[in-house]
Order: sequence, then C-alpha cells, then structure tokens
Amino acid sequence: MNRREFVLTTAAAAPLEAAGSSEDYGHELRILSDLGIGMSSAAAIAGNRLYVVGGGALGSLYVFDIGKPAGPQLVGKLAGLGHVRQMQVRGGIAYVTSREDGMFLIDVGKSDRPEILSHYDTIELATGLALSGRVAFVACRQCGVELIDITNPKLPAHLSTVRVGEAQSVTARNGYLYAGVWGTRELVVCDVRDPRQPRRVGSAELDGYGDGVAVRGKLCYVATGHHSGAAGYQRPKPGQPGFGTGHGLEIFDISQPSHPQFLSRIKTPARYRVFMDMWGVQLAGRYAFLADTYNGLFVIDVADPKQPRFVGHRRLPEVPARGEGYVLVPGETVPSPVTGFALTRDSIYVTGGYSDAHVLSAPGLATPVVPEPDRGPVITPARRLAADPRFRVYQPGGQIHEVRRWDGDKGSSRFVLAAGSAGIHVVELDTKIRQIGQYPTSDIAFGVAVAGDKVFVAGGKGGLEIWQGKQKLELVGRYKVPGESVKQVVVDPSGRYAMLHVGLHRLEIVDVSAPSD
Repeated sequence: MNRREFVLTTAAAAPLEAAGSSEDYGHELRILSDLGIGMSSAAAIAGNRLYVVGGGALGSLYVFDIGKPAGPQLVGKLAGLGHVRQMQVRGGIAYVTSREDGMFLIDVGKSDRPEILSHYDTIELATGLALSGRVAFVACRQCGVELIDITNPKLPAHLSTVRVGEAQSVTARNGYLYAGVWGTRELVVCDVRDPRQPRRVGSAELDGYGDGVAVRGKLCYVATGHHSGAAGYQRPKPGQPGFGTGHGLEIFDISQPSHPQFLSRIKTPARYRVFMDMWGVQLAGRYAFLADTYNGLFVIDVADPKQPRFVGHRRLPEVPARGEGYVLVPGETVPSPVTGFALTRDSIYVTGGYSDAHVLSAPGLATPVVPEPDRGPVITPARRLAADPRFRVYQPGGQIHEVRRWDGDKGSSRFVLAAGSAGIHVVELDTKIRQIGQYPTSDIAFGVAVAGDKVFVAGGKGGLEIWQGKQKLELVGRYKVPGESVKQVVVDPSGRYAMLHVGLHRLEIVDVSAPSD
C-alpha cells in the first residue's frame, strides 16, 4: 500500500484476485493478443475497421482491419493529436477529444490515410463525447457540456453550453443529454431539444463518482468509481466509511427523462487510485460491459435490470505504475487501467492506459453494439444578441484567449487578440471597437505576447509563431515542437527569450532573437 493507491476488500465486493476460482465476477476472459501500439485510451468500430487512439502524450489514431476479429491488421495511422481521451466514429469521420487540445474531426474514409478535417477549440479540457443528429456534445469538465454544430465537419461551430457539474462522460438521445457527474455523485439530465438553449431538468444521486453513461430503451446505465456517499458528502479519508467504495454500475428508469428512478446497482471491488481514474459502460445484447480502470473489464447480465449479475471479467496485465503526465513511479506496479473498449462478435478490443490495446476472447458474451433510433436536436437559426448599452462588443468568430497591447506604448489603443480558431486580430479600442487587422494562424491561437514590433503567438499544433510589423503584421518565424501543442507564451522585455507552455505541463525557454532561426 502507498499514498497513491488503496485497495480495499468489503463484503459487497470480494477481491478480484479470487474471481478466477469463484462466482463473484464470473469466469475470467482470455487475452488473445496485443496490437503493439503501446498505451491507448479509446476504441471504436465502424464496419470492418477498428479505430484506436493512444500513444501517450503525443496522441495517435490507429486504423485496423478486423476482417479476422482475433487478428487485427494495422492499415493506417495519424499522429500528433495530443492528450487523446474519447472517440466516436460516424459517417466516415472520427471525432476525437483531446483534453487541452480540444476536439479533432478526422476523415477516415480512406483507412490508410486518415486526414484532419478540422481542429475545434473547446471551452475547456475536452473529455467526454457524444453525437446526436448534427450536434456533438463535449464534456469540458468544470465548464460544463459544450454543444457544437457539426453540420459542416470542416467548420464546426459553437452552439451553447450547459452547466452540469464536473462531467467526464456524456450520452445523448432523443433530445436529452445524460451526464455522469464526478464530485457531486450525480446523474444529470438536460433537455437539449433546442441546442441553442439547453437546460438542466433532472438529476439522481449516485453511490460513487459518476462517469460513463449509456442509454437503451427506457433505461440509463451509469459507471461509477472512487468514493461512495450521499450527494454533497465530503470526500472521505482512508479508513472512513465510503472511502474507495464507489465502484460499480447503477441502473435507472428514464421513462420520464427529467425524473430518473433508481432500479439497482452492482458493485466492483473497492479501490482508490488517482491518475487514469475513469469508468465507462456499453450495452450489447443482454449484457452491460463495464470498464473499471485498475479493476479491469466486467461483463454484467442485465436481462433483469433489477437484479444485475456478473458473468465475466478480465484484469489487464501488471505494469510499472505511472503518475501525472505518464511519468513512471519507481518501484510500483499496477494492473494496466482499462480506459476504453469496443465490441464485436465474440471479441472485445480493450485499451490499456499503461500497456497496449488487447484482444479479449468473449465467446457467447460479446456482440456488436446496435444503435437505437435517435431523433437528434433541431438546430434553429442563430438569434442575434440584443444590444446592451453598457458594453461595446467585438466578436472575432473564435473564442478570445488573451489580449495584449500591441506596440508597448501605454497610451496606445491598439490591441492584439488571440482569438482561438479565428487566428489573431488587431483592434483599436476607443469609443468604438474597430478591426484594423486579421491574420489566420496555422492552428488555434491560444495565447499572445508582444515585444517591440514583434507579436508572438502560442499557436497550438502550429507551434510558436512570430509576426512583425508596424502597421501590418507579417509572419517572420516559427518554432515547432514535434507532436506537441504550444499553449501559452511569455516574452522577456528585451524580446530575446520566449517562455512556452508546451503540451500538458512542460516549460521551454527559447532564444527568439533571430525570428527566422
């Protein structure tokens, strides 16, 4: 036992180590093979193609032919997607959330040559993802769920946000959004039939931190983890009631979506470990498949939703433990956490957060997920905001991350805006806001700094861009970090050194005295 992990045994959940010789969690599923791509975070199937995202902090999309389900063959790859988290594939497009790097929309029509269609600048860390009709729902942690118009996958557009608490995963069907909410331990339901004006309409308490959500028929299934206790209950400490006992699956009747009614729950082993703390659920046939990170994958018979029971399980191989940023923790080993999975007949493709993507044999249990009919939200024309005499408003077409005075003169009224997907804008702030320049960046403009006549842009995947000019800016230099995203920039007063926030949590100091080099 160490400060990072606590494993507990309770009467409600016997040790998983004993599962192979007991009926507590059903029979142990067999690992047939590994895909050889290393750490991975999510998987999806469309037709005879398996899509997996992973590869550590740099992030890659892998495409496999699964004509022979037990022996996937790699046919394509796309790198440089950042800190990838979840994925959906629909209509020849892979939608991938990538935490601080937002959401990527990728054309996978040609399996051997996946191609980025667009890179969307989400409002916060993009984690959970659901698609319904022409709307993508992205769980952005503390900032709520962002609704995005994906009618044109090359130009996704912000519609609205709805606050639900700290959500990591969501699902949507027939005009309602279901979110598994973390610290407040809730299932939250929102009416999103008008995606420009979503509203929270209901909730239900969970006996654990909420995460993955699946809906089928009139039932909603929620994967939970970490600690148990009533909503609003303070996080327990080791030895206190509820510590580590929040893991399992909860089932609700959603005949009236705004009033979910609890039906049953089934518990997996008590455990607490930070990092890679995520839990997911999918439904296929009479079974619910539950991903419980370090506890492994569970197959649960839910033919009687009031009496779910375990029929199979698999814990992934023991590997060296990792902490924040995938850094190895000396002297520690853990089971590789199950971060995602995809189902086909008799086989399950399981992504291991610290190991690999694995092929599990599940004859008689695994079948493909069959999507139910879904009436997606109707996107109405945008409403023009009523003018407010208290404010002057400038809308660049992207979200503004940072604003800097341009030429260093304290009396200047010219400012440079890092405007997200709209690049950089130069405006004059006086009695009116007047645009005097607009410059597209190669990726999302996350930050901006000014030194003399130079403008330094933290340009996401485009790296650090250096622009120069008195009245009109010209691109004069670029510094790229392969596979990484530049998120912030600070320049010393002399203009010689730029300090860059790179990737998840790295600082680089760069000599920019010669912008072209």
